[in-house]
Amino acid sequence: MEGSMEIKSSNDMAGKIFSELKNYNDKFEPKVNFEHKTFYIEDDGEFVAGLEGFFAWDVFDISNMISLRKREGLGRKLIAQAEEYAKEKGATKITAWTLDFQSPEFYKKCGFQRYAKLENFAGKSTCHYFVKYLKGQ
Repeated sequence: MEGSMEIKSSNDMAGKIFSELKNYNDKFEPKVNFEHKTFYIEDDGEFVAGLEGFFAWDVFDISNMISLRKREGLGRKLIAQAEEYAKEKGATKITAWTLDFQSPEFYKKCGFQRYAKLENFAGKSTCHYFVKYLKGQ
């Protein structure tokens, strides 16, 4: 029987793709305990900083972080909260990536090590990839 295939695009399929990949991965690795997590700081009800990431296997990956008020220690507070959460979940490491104009030095100050960089990312920036190994895990 001949069928017809076509390539389509729909964000509605993201859950299906993730589910199928998880089913495949579970055959080779321990079952993944995937959990999306956000932490944020408000000042008098106003958003001032936030961190978004996800936990999978033994890694907490920081996918997005922003502080609208620089040099007040808000980013460090969010990193500390993420570390506490990661340890509670049994993570052995935290990963993050950032661009030149964002915060590579910030991650170094928080104890992260750069393990890779990709130049000419998004045209003219360099993307820095970081890892922080958690003690006691």
